[in-house]
Amino acid sequence: LTFATFIALTASSFARKQTFTVTGNLECNGKPAADQQIELKFTDPLMKGEVAANVKTASDGSFKISGSKKARASQKAYVWIEHKCDPKRRDMMLGIPLPHHQLQYGGRGGCDVMSYLPIPSSYDGKVYSIGKKELSKEVYYNSCDDVDN
Repeated sequence: LTFATFIALTASSFARKQTFTVTGNLECNGKPAADQQIELKFTDPLMKGEVAANVKTASDGSFKISGSKKARASQKAYVWIEHKCDPKRRDMMLGIPLPHHQLQYGGRGGCDVMSYLPIPSSYDGKVYSIGKKELSKEVYYNSCDDVDN
């Protein structure tokens, strides 16, 4: 056995199956955030995050997502939401709303906004309700040039 193989086998032996279920309602500026992509991920030291499950919100902004992964205790579960609910209103240009197709496929107003919601490890095997979340107040990252504060 090489040293690298030994390390890989040792690390995997400390991993155990973790299962998380998250429910909630998402809003954008006080209105239901329908058709938003939601992923349940686990942190990974070598990658951005490993996707365990994905769903889209219903027309009323509600969702339920469940996912499992064999993970080490140091790997944390979280919900990752990609959406267009931009608190800086980059969906406007000179005060005029941009056409929907520009928002969907990029352009100045086509910022992809992401929200990160950590899941407490104590909810492994249980349902974690995030309640009602306003996406414009939960911005973690955006794909535009400026930085959110």
